[in-house]
Amino acid sequence: MTHGSDDMNGTASVLSTTAIKGFAVQHPPRVRVGRQGIAGDRAFCLVDADDRLFTVRHCGALVGLAARFDDSGNRLTIADGYRSWSDEISVGAPVEVQFLYTRTSRGHIVEGPWNEVLSELAETSVRLVRLD
Repeated sequence: MTHGSDDMNGTASVLSTTAIKGFAVQHPPRVRVGRQGIAGDRAFCLVDADDRLFTVRHCGALVGLAARFDDSGNRLTIADGYRSWSDEISVGAPVEVQFLYTRTSRGHIVEGPWNEVLSELAETSVRLVRLD
């Protein structure tokens, strides 16, 4: 890529994406790139009871969980190597997620079975958030 150019051509040797921040990355053969980056990449995150980002750093039980999001079908799939969960996504209440001490991001709590499934896997209460 040429610095200062309007030409946005470039190459990538490996693509790493995940639908849920902190989950195992996957290496798709191709992706769609828009103004916000790679479509569906880190579109979701987990939060604790205080709306703080919750990742594998907080809970080793989440290591190895993989997530894919099909935005055309609005379907999230999570797998742990032995089992998988898949369902359509619907969002509810707005939430402001605390990522770092001073950085926040807005999103909406995902409704349905996800919070129960992920809380059981994490062995603590967590909620799934669809980031805006």
